[in-house]
Amino acid sequence: MNEQEKYEVIKELCDRVGNKHRAALALGCTKRTVDRHIAGYKAEGKAHFAHGNRGRAPAHALSSDTRRDIVDLYENKYNGANFAHFTELIGAEGICVSESAVRNVLADAGILSPKARRKTRREFRVRLDAEMKQAKTKKEAERIRTRIIAAADVRPRRPGSSRFGEMLQMDASLHMWFGD
Repeated sequence: MNEQEKYEVIKELCDRVGNKHRAALALGCTKRTVDRHIAGYKAEGKAHFAHGNRGRAPAHALSSDTRRDIVDLYENKYNGANFAHFTELIGAEGICVSESAVRNVLADAGILSPKARRKTRREFRVRLDAEMKQAKTKKEAERIRTRIIAAADVRPRRPGSSRFGEMLQMDASLHMWFGD
């Protein structure tokens, strides 16, 4: 339930002498919490229902400088490294972040992992095509077009066999598994 709905239920309860039990059911909380909301509404008004961290960045969020440093290091110094290895490399440079944080930062910057799977590449391509339609300048469209081409070159697939059963597979083990 959002803040506006809580505010309306408590305001209705205070303006008219209503039923606290019914308000607690509507809010999905206890009557004691309804009493706290009533006291807060009388003291602060609508501001009581606003979350205390509204407008602030989370304490564990990466700063914009760190995000920019990660993207710059990947594009200029460690281009082509997979994201797990890149995380270790930037750890040596003094930027200690998790692999998932690196993946999210680089994905937001429009950089695809060299080890991306087909589904991820396809989703990335769809996103870039949508951005291409939104592009306002030729320079921006050209930048997006190069990212589309780069995404297509990531992890190229093995060419298909021309005939059925053509691909040879063998066991590289030293052990004799069957027979002599």
